[in-house]
Amino acid sequence: MQHAPLPIDVKRLHHVGWIVPDESSLDVFVEAISLEVVLRYRVEEFQAECIFLSPATVHEAAQEPPTGLLELIIPSGGILARFNKGHGGLHHVAYEVDDLQAATASLTAAGLPPVEPSAVNAGPFFVSFLAPAVTRGLTVELVQRHSDYSLFAPGTEL
Repeated sequence: MQHAPLPIDVKRLHHVGWIVPDESSLDVFVEAISLEVVLRYRVEEFQAECIFLSPATVHEAAQEPPTGLLELIIPSGGILARFNKGHGGLHHVAYEVDDLQAATASLTAAGLPPVEPSAVNAGPFFVSFLAPAVTRGLTVELVQRHSDYSLFAPGTEL
């Protein structure tokens, strides 16, 4: 059975979001897998610290912000703290779009409304999530970057 493509233009994979119970998980990724923190900020609306990791070789010479990042999400409360009975795990796959408002309007018109009624300002991004119920089991996040790429200097904290 073939399905119609989503009515949006996706630029690229932006990141994969992984919920972890606390910051001790960061050491595993930084030391054992040789990833480097490229961005860190808090999103109060989601009650979570967000830490983006990338192999150092990927972003050292990059002219644009890196893609294919790993986002560690450390919730301090709310629904994310209860994700997978508090154990964390794979939460979402994020795709970058140029115009988040147009993308969510197209998806809503196609019967695939986002979880939030409007985009969330999440640090250097605007984001919107599609629930697993409309994507056959995977939470999908759509990301539109703010225009200030300097936010992606290695180790940046907002």
